[in-house]
This record gives sequence, C-alpha cells and structure tokens, in this order.
Amino acid sequence: MNCYKATQLAGCLLLPLVLTACNGDDGDNGATGAQGPSGTAGSAGADGSPGSVALVTQTTLLAGSDECFDGGTRIDSGQDINRNAVLDNSEITASTYLCNAPAVNPDNAFVRIATFAV
Repeated sequence: MNCYKATQLAGCLLLPLVLTACNGDDGDNGATGAQGPSGTAGSAGADGSPGSVALVTQTTLLAGSDECFDGGTRIDSGQDINRNAVLDNSEITASTYLCNAPAVNPDNAFVRIATFAV
C-alpha cells in the first residue's frame, strides 16, 4: 500500500472520532462589548396646526347684581375658537366674580358675643 493511500485511509477512520470529540458543551459567554456609536438623528416632522389663543375679559357688575350685591367685576376666560380676537359667550369656559366689599355703617355695626359655661 502506498503512503498516500494509507494516510488517506487513516484520516477517514479517525475523522469520525475527531468529530465525535467536538460534541462538548458550549463555553460561557464572553463579556458584553462596549456601546457602539449613536446613529444619526432623523429629519424633523411637519409643523402642527396653530393652537387657539386664550382670552380673558372683565365686565363691571353694578350694585344690586345677582352675583355681587355691592357690585364688582366678572372675569371670563376661554379659548378663541373662531379666531376673531373676541371672547364670545359660547367660548367662555370659566367665570369668576370679584365682589366689592360691602360698605360698613358704624351706626348699624355690632359685635355679638356669646358666653358659654365651662
């Protein structure tokens, strides 16, 4: 038998043994690598539609009004939905009343004192 054929025959016979020996368990995972560079920023999105403007109005209340007996100011607020720069009644979402302090007549003013037994 020539040398080449003998080597080839030995290789064919040993190959299954070598491949069988490669069937061991996987090793442990390696350490996590360093963080890669950040990607480029995306393009800006389209502009949104314009928002509505908030408006506030003040209305003088005369003495005798239902909300403020001695007069005062009603403060209305809301968004100008129709964009006419006027706070229409349908756009008012909140109203606050700032009433004038009642006039005090010292002739009619009195202090009530209550005494309780201890």
